[in-house]
Amino acid sequence: MKQLKQTIWTIAIVLLPFSIFAQIESYPIKDYKLPVIKRTSLDLGFSTNSNGLNGKVKGNPSGKATDNRFNFNGSGDASWNYYFQNHKWQTNSYAYSNISGDIGTSDYKQGSEIKTSSSQLNTSIHAYSSSLYYFRDKLFISLSPGGSINYDRSKLSGTYKDNSGAIISDDDIYSNSTFSNAGMGVGIGYGRIEPVPDVHKIVFTLLDLKKSGRLLKEPSTDEITQISQAFSTLRNERFFDDREQKIRYVKVIDSLITTMGITAKGDIGVSTTLYDNICYAYMPSRYSGYRISLEPRGDYFDHTYTRTGQDRYSSHLVTLGVNANLIYETPINIYWQRNLSMNISYTDRTIDSKNYSPTSKYKVSEINLSGGYGYYPNTRTNLKISFGGRYRNIDSDETYNGMPVGLKYGEFFANGSLYYYLSPKVRIDASAQLAYKTNIDANANIYESNLQFDKNAYDKFTTKEFSYGFSAKLTYAIF
Repeated sequence: MKQLKQTIWTIAIVLLPFSIFAQIESYPIKDYKLPVIKRTSLDLGFSTNSNGLNGKVKGNPSGKATDNRFNFNGSGDASWNYYFQNHKWQTNSYAYSNISGDIGTSDYKQGSEIKTSSSQLNTSIHAYSSSLYYFRDKLFISLSPGGSINYDRSKLSGTYKDNSGAIISDDDIYSNSTFSNAGMGVGIGYGRIEPVPDVHKIVFTLLDLKKSGRLLKEPSTDEITQISQAFSTLRNERFFDDREQKIRYVKVIDSLITTMGITAKGDIGVSTTLYDNICYAYMPSRYSGYRISLEPRGDYFDHTYTRTGQDRYSSHLVTLGVNANLIYETPINIYWQRNLSMNISYTDRTIDSKNYSPTSKYKVSEINLSGGYGYYPNTRTNLKISFGGRYRNIDSDETYNGMPVGLKYGEFFANGSLYYYLSPKVRIDASAQLAYKTNIDANANIYESNLQFDKNAYDKFTTKEFSYGFSAKLTYAIF
């Protein structure tokens, strides 16, 4: 009995390090959670550009010719971004504005003379926000407001003179265009998805340190999580110099793993490995978790256009619909990733285009399904396989030549890509695509860009299409 107890204690002592220090290869990436992150940025940009031409032609039978041109344009823009993440909120908001102008002149003379000048001013503002608020465990409310406005004004002046210099025509043409939209979605859902590319990079960096014999001990699961969260915080900091920020990454992570006793202080091999992985290692977009949501949404679009000598054009589009989404992302282990997504949407759309046709109403239903796998054996090699399908149906109360106006569209696809780093001298880069598409009543010509529903261009027909492609590249450095 005493010998049995000694044997049990010996086994326990031997297994103790394996229970305390998890193998890096078995780290549960799917359980990783981002720390609290808050990032705000505001950037301004300005640019100018000009060009000109001064040309003369002599000895032409039609007579001497001169061609003078000048153009100048400038623009300014501002972009604001806000990202916030904690156990209650996942928020991503942005706003963007731009103003640009352009002036130009042209004077061409060869007996007669054509002289033109133009000016254009464009201003735009865009704003959008997507927020999830978790009010109870994994239950959340989604908010997605957004809107934009774009104004464009231009002037074109032209003067035409005959050989004697008499003015034949002298016209000014003005045009103004305004496009605006506003929308809001409010929904409810269950589940949470966490981005995990940061922990992926840290795990493979630690593996590289382990393979090169730089680790003093095997880091525990908690230590890997702590290092990864520190890296996530660093990556989401606001910075202004990319090179300085990468140096900061190396310093902070090097200091942290040294303090933990994972690596030796002042080991240049550790610093170079960290810098190589942070700057050059492949970093896939990996996620973990699932999310089911249902979100009703309404949007309003307005477009007006005026031009000298033409009637004022005005159209409006109102959309009311609902979206159901299922997203499932899971890291099977540190090497394999699996994903699945499905979206079902239904929208009622009403277009009021007073200049071209009476009010048009149509219904759009759509189903999208996709899935795939990713394989990442190291920081250089990656394999991706994706597949999916899409079905879209547009029904309208409109008819043309006794036939209903509409569209039925179906698609199935499969894609794959491979980048295989065999050695510093040998690399393989390949990709393949397959797709099958079918259109019924394809030429319904529903123009949402200018909010016009042109049923008069309708012509019923059916098409079926199978497409495929493949490419491969082998790189072999002989010497």
